[in-house]
Amino acid sequence: MESRIIVTNIDRIIFVGEKEYKEETSTFGKTRPFQELTLFLSGETTIRFDDQVLRTKNDVISYLPDGKHERYVVERNKKGDCIIIYFNSVKPIDKNAFILDIKNSKCETLFKKIFSVWAKKDNGYYYEC
Repeated sequence: MESRIIVTNIDRIIFVGEKEYKEETSTFGKTRPFQELTLFLSGETTIRFDDQVLRTKNDVISYLPDGKHERYVVERNKKGDCIIIYFNSVKPIDKNAFILDIKNSKCETLFKKIFSVWAKKDNGYYYEC
């Protein structure tokens, strides 16, 4: 895992509410132009990414690398809310997907702040994010 991350582009930052997807399972494209960090605020999902199976719940961040992949399926075991950041960096954070348990950290506050700044789009928002 790269210790220093130099972000070169933020494509978008979105909030996905528990009612966003009606279906329990979604299959996404195999080519991913951006890396993805997702903070799970509630709910439980199973992410099938290439040969990996990641189980998420609240207070978990998932990372998915960019590039071509064999599989990207999200199963919503218990629907919930999340914040997703799509970005590029000089070097990928990692070549494999992973999850981080972030209980008792400031990550939730930071994700909520970055989403708020992005959504408002005030002057300088991109660089602040």
